[in-house]
Amino acid sequence: MSKKKKKRKPAIKIKINGDERPFSEEAAIHDWQSGSNEAAATASEESMDEEEFDWILPEVEKKEMPEFHKVNYAPTERKLPSHWRKKMKPGISGLILSILLAVAIGLVLGSFILKMAKLPEDSSTIAVNEVKLPPAAEEKVKDVPKTGYVGKLPAIGIPVLQGGVFSTQEAAEERAREFSAHELASKIVILDGQYYVFIGVAGDLPTAKELESELKQKGIDVWAKELTIQEKEIKLTSKAEADELTAETEVYHLLAKEAAGGQLLGKLNDDTLTEVAKVMGADKSTSYKNELANDLHSKLAAAQKSLIEFQKSSTNKQELLKAQQALLEYMSIYLGVSD
Repeated sequence: MSKKKKKRKPAIKIKINGDERPFSEEAAIHDWQSGSNEAAATASEESMDEEEFDWILPEVEKKEMPEFHKVNYAPTERKLPSHWRKKMKPGISGLILSILLAVAIGLVLGSFILKMAKLPEDSSTIAVNEVKLPPAAEEKVKDVPKTGYVGKLPAIGIPVLQGGVFSTQEAAEERAREFSAHELASKIVILDGQYYVFIGVAGDLPTAKELESELKQKGIDVWAKELTIQEKEIKLTSKAEADELTAETEVYHLLAKEAAGGQLLGKLNDDTLTEVAKVMGADKSTSYKNELANDLHSKLAAAQKSLIEFQKSSTNKQELLKAQQALLEYMSIYLGVSD
């Protein structure tokens, strides 16, 4: 029984819409793998054909790249160590560097100013004295006087008799000759580019106006005015000389007073001449080393001498003329002293 069961094969039935359909186990079996192998073989043959094609490419020369060297380049900035930069916040590093730089500059400037402040006042003199001069230059330096004094001629006002103002020297000289014909003194002085002609001085302005009135009665046109001379500096050897020269300016006013008085009254004041003699001296010789100071003194001495001669003989009016001329010369020299 068992063998019969083993030989029996199960039947397969197929029903479609309730109808049985015959089933045949003989089905065509296609070998798909072999087909794929044939296709692959075909494809491989085609690819082999393609690979066997010879490609001919042009030969390109490869140029070697030149080696570059640094010529001009900005140096790289030195940066803080990485562990510092990590600890600092943005902007803190710049602030710290600015503070350090400001402190350094302040210390340098402070030390420089401190050294300058400690320099002695006569440091420049010391530096000059340390310079060695050539032998010839040393001899010249020895000849220069080591002492000197700058004196001052005081400002003075001089009452004068003015004979005219002219734009040319020729016209002024012609006018001066007219005054000389009338036995009057005359002096041409250049002021502000104009030529002034003066014919005399006086001790004060009222006396000068009396002389003006007297001369106009004689037909001579003159004008009384006061001429102001500003203070001036003059180089002298000592303060004593400066004091002496200043005292002589007071003598000038006394001599001008007597010269004008002699023209008006025909006589002089003995007390005034005595006072002048105390300052000037009867036979005082010039002792100033400055040429201008000597000239001023000599003009006063000449005026003093002429007045003394007139005092001896009041009829000699030529001595009054000489005195006035000397006093006008003194005024001109005083004006010519450089400011």
